[in-house]
Amino acid sequence: MNKSVRNIIIRIIIMLILSAAVVLIGFAFRPKNAEPTEKEIVEGHDLILWYYDDSMEDFAEQVKADYFKTAGLRVECKKVSAVSFFDNINRFNITGDEAPDLYITETTKLEQAFLGSTAKVNADTDTYSLRNYSRNSLSSVMYDGKMVGYPLCFNTAFFVYNPDMVEKAPKTFKEIEEMSTSFIKDTDSDVDMIMLFDVSNLLDNYLFIGNYLDLGGDNGDDRMSFDVYNENLIEAAFRYQELGSNLKIDLSTTTYDLVENSFAFGRCKMALLNCSSLSLLNELNAPYVVAEFPKLTDALGTKGLSDTWCVCVNPMSEHVEDAENLAKFMTYDEADAVYGNTGYMSCLRSANTGKGFKSVYKQYEISASLPKLIETDSLWKDLKVMLNDIWTGADVASKLDSFQTKVNNSLSSVNGIQK
Repeated sequence: MNKSVRNIIIRIIIMLILSAAVVLIGFAFRPKNAEPTEKEIVEGHDLILWYYDDSMEDFAEQVKADYFKTAGLRVECKKVSAVSFFDNINRFNITGDEAPDLYITETTKLEQAFLGSTAKVNADTDTYSLRNYSRNSLSSVMYDGKMVGYPLCFNTAFFVYNPDMVEKAPKTFKEIEEMSTSFIKDTDSDVDMIMLFDVSNLLDNYLFIGNYLDLGGDNGDDRMSFDVYNENLIEAAFRYQELGSNLKIDLSTTTYDLVENSFAFGRCKMALLNCSSLSLLNELNAPYVVAEFPKLTDALGTKGLSDTWCVCVNPMSEHVEDAENLAKFMTYDEADAVYGNTGYMSCLRSANTGKGFKSVYKQYEISASLPKLIETDSLWKDLKVMLNDIWTGADVASKLDSFQTKVNNSLSSVNGIQK
């Protein structure tokens, strides 16, 4: 080998060594908030996050990526079965398997979570206060006077009308009923109906009797505060049935997608929609106004229902402080990412910007919640069936009486409570 060739080879080797050194030095001094590679996130984990509902999957994955960039901690997100969810957390805590450090759940399950020793009290009363969250958000995570979760997001119904077709919001559903009975389809118009809503959806039809239900008091955890049979409730249920016969909304064929599209594209003048629809209405630049729920009649009020989700920290976690920091990150720092990934609105008041969001949040602030009690876990199913049956013409008094019996039996079978 001649001298010139040897020198070239030596220079190439030196360049390769220097290049490798530069890469290693750059990796060593890489900032924590640098964009992670997929391999870096996948290999191992520092915290485990459980959830059981598909609606939370995209948000969990967003949190996983963002928290690695922000805190340098790797989060393993696991979708697990809702069946025996809390029993499995306890079982993993005992066996030493990889139990979750924190998890996402509906607030209706908080008694089961807290009494089962799987939810640690949230002591951050500075962040989770009325300064940042509505009273309803905070009460939704209260159990036995303690804040046992971190309020994450909610879904609720809201009343909306098309200002190009309706001059002002009607004050009562009685007015809407009268408009509907006198409505005649114009062949030159796209409008098919005055109003639509998904009758099968409890979020949408609860409001017609909700003003006269007490399901566990303000925080939904008081077994002595249940009233599901009274004169006003009976009258509201009869009016709800009469409304059904005049609005002529078919329970079996009217899906939520039909309602959403009908309003967005001008085929009905008014509707009851849920949080996810704000995105579509704003994308289409559809004309709409979010208004307060009309009263049922001049004498009978209405009250909406909300479904709130929260994050809970497993008190048996080996990384409690890190889990608490991640819970705050998910519900406070990452609040702007909630709606786009779940279709639900953040419980953090300041995260809800854009047309319609503040108005819907006001509806959420005064909405009712389902109870947190273990024995009433399936109450929403009974309530949904009762309302659907009443809408389709079933005997109102017998349906209300049957619902009351089911509620009383649920409570008395565990606590010996008789109403």
